[in-house]
Amino acid sequence: SVYCLDYSAGQQLFASGSNDKTVRLGKLRNSANEPIGFTSAGELSAPMKGHSGTVRVVKFAPPLTGVAGGSSSSAPNLHLLASAGAGDNKPRLWDVATGSSYSTLYSHNAPVHGLVWLDGTTLPTGCEEGHIIAHDVRMSGTAWRYTVSGGGICTMLRMPHPQDTTNKWIASGHIGGTVSVFNARTGAVMASDRLHK
Repeated sequence: SVYCLDYSAGQQLFASGSNDKTVRLGKLRNSANEPIGFTSAGELSAPMKGHSGTVRVVKFAPPLTGVAGGSSSSAPNLHLLASAGAGDNKPRLWDVATGSSYSTLYSHNAPVHGLVWLDGTTLPTGCEEGHIIAHDVRMSGTAWRYTVSGGGICTMLRMPHPQDTTNKWIASGHIGGTVSVFNARTGAVMASDRLHK
């Protein structure tokens, strides 16, 4: 079963995550002479393996320029994909151009169902214990961490808003039916309400 999808309009690529514990990249045909459909199986990426449980979320990063690390010492115009889920509870980064592992992000002790890019280098991730851990892909380790009230995190998204002048606001959905809006850098909650039973 496929549990998550994301699409990069700039690269015309989609990413999918499944309970087969893999991530895959693919394209739609882009020819006026062919009906809309997926490209042939040979044009899909090989299954990107590393997770030990179901992949619950995938998200393309904004393009990075001149960031070193991971499996290559120099990475001009690097395009990353983040993925996470159950099993070993470790979010992973993938090099979109090669389909290879770029890095594994440690720190969570529960399944990770939420992740969102604040910018090209900052990736907050959220787990079933309600913890938010922000990773800076330019360094190893955790940039900051805190716990959001509302219970375990099921999903997260960036929330552009006229009052958010610093690109920090995130919305999160929680196991108990609560939706929260908070400052991703400080953990300060701007709004929180139980919208579902």
